[in-house]
This record gives sequence, structure tokens and C-alpha cells, in this order.
Amino acid sequence: MGYTAVHAGWGRLDASLDDLGCGRSWADVRRVKGLELACPECRGRVFAHVSPHRAGHFYHQVRPRDCELANESPEHHLLKPEPATAARAAGFRCELEVGNEARTWRADVLVFDPQDRPFMALEAQLSPMTPQDARTRTDRYAADGVAVCWVAVEKRPWERGVPSLRVAPPGTAGTRGRCVMAWRATPGQRHAR
Repeated sequence: MGYTAVHAGWGRLDASLDDLGCGRSWADVRRVKGLELACPECRGRVFAHVSPHRAGHFYHQVRPRDCELANESPEHHLLKPEPATAARAAGFRCELEVGNEARTWRADVLVFDPQDRPFMALEAQLSPMTPQDARTRTDRYAADGVAVCWVAVEKRPWERGVPSLRVAPPGTAGTRGRCVMAWRATPGQRHAR
């Protein structure tokens, strides 16, 4: 399941936005017969759905084994909108599930600068990753002039080697169902650009 889909006429749809990022409403895409939506990664057919937690998302008609968006964990799926919400609250435009043209990376959240250029990726990282993997993946973003900040919910071995945030998961005592972010990067870390 993912937060984005592609429509031939409307372009890219983002379930984390009230107007889906294309001036449409959820009623325009949910349970509409004949509506053709595709996954932005694998191009498989997807449908709009609302979870029991009232979160809109897109699910594959047939779940492909090789599509990362179709095979994300529920925890990862629920964490992704939190950095987007924080970036938007700070006045930035951002998009979920955006990759570069070379397909060497796909950001969970891609944040754009005031000139509408991508400048930072916010990555929800819940699965294990070595410090070297973190550095390699960070360097892939840097090659395109994009900084990255890795977001985790528990202490990770890579968090002092790359820009990172540790967050309290939604529903943790005192968070009122929202994700709480706390900066965990080391002083003097440099960002791309």
C-alpha cells in the first residue's frame, strides 16, 4: 500500500493531501467504477481505500512481489506521513514516495525549497540497516544534490553516522496519537547542497 497513485489525466495523486495534490477529492477516486489508477513505482493497478484508522491510501489490485510500495510494513506506512506533516507545518512543499529519474533512490518524503527544487529527503527507516548502508544510501541522494534525514523509532547503529531523527511512534503516551520528533544527528554533520 502506498500514499501515491498516478492517473492519466490528473497526474500524481497524494492521499496525504486534502485535494490529492491535483484538485480532486477522495470521493473522486474511492469506489469509482472504471477509474484507472496506477502505482507510481511498478505501474500496477491500484485502488483508493480508507483504513480503519481513517487514513486514505492506495492498494494494489494484485500485490506484486517486486514493488517496494506494495510491500512496505504497516508500521512504515503509518510513519511516512508524519515527516511530511512536519515539513508542511514548517511551510515547505513536499511530496510522498518520489524517486529520481535514474531510479537510484525513492524518498518517503521529498521536501522542496522555495524555488521548487528538491533539497531534502525524509526517510522513515524501520528495517535494519548497517552504518555503511546508511552512508551509501545517503551518498546516492547527495549525488543529486539532495540532503537526507533518516527517521527511526528506536536507537539504531547508524544514527550518529548520518543525519537522523528518532521519533516516538504515534500513540505513545503523551503524544496524543501524533509522532514526536527529536533531533539525534551529531554536531557538525554536513548536508548536501
